[in-house]
Amino acid sequence: MTSIGKLIHRYAGRLLGGGDRALHDWVLAQLDIRPDDAILEIGCGPDAAMKRILKAHKGVFVVGVDASADAVGEAWRKNARAVRAGRAMLVQTDITRGLPAFAAPFARVVAVNAPLPDDRAADIFKAARAAMAPGGKLAVAARPPEKEASEAYVRLLGKEIRRQLEAAGFATVRLHEKTFGSSAAVCVTGVNPSPTAKGKPGGHRQK
Repeated sequence: MTSIGKLIHRYAGRLLGGGDRALHDWVLAQLDIRPDDAILEIGCGPDAAMKRILKAHKGVFVVGVDASADAVGEAWRKNARAVRAGRAMLVQTDITRGLPAFAAPFARVVAVNAPLPDDRAADIFKAARAAMAPGGKLAVAARPPEKEASEAYVRLLGKEIRRQLEAAGFATVRLHEKTFGSSAAVCVTGVNPSPTAKGKPGGHRQK
């Protein structure tokens, strides 16, 4: 079985990134973001989803994580006002090694064109789920360069993401596909199961 890490890592640095507004609008629409949600972005490199989330949803709190110091620095520069206002936070870290402590878990998690390392995707998805509130929703999306983004390849990519999310314990996992111009994109969503259904996911701020 080809790992999702290998499939995405193949295009690391060549994926169409966060500057693609139509792609980000489509992916964020799948998350059903609410006014006071705490949101985690995995792979918050330059021009990632954070800036669009903060602009569209004034009451949310967004934490961006990336293993790259350069990516975190660029994201900080582009979201400096929100960081200073306490609406956003940037963390350079391998998510599987833990996150800072927050007063409440994340209601939403998003990763758009994140170059997940080979054979680490499963661990990353498990770590993301552990940081989420019961009932919280995750969206993982990818859009390879146009010459690489055949519908067949993107569908394979989506199926592998779906398999990994199900293996990580996500429920109601759904695969969404969309064509932007001449290239295809995929977005896979999943929900962190809520065995007790007590309260709604949300809340924010670091302890």
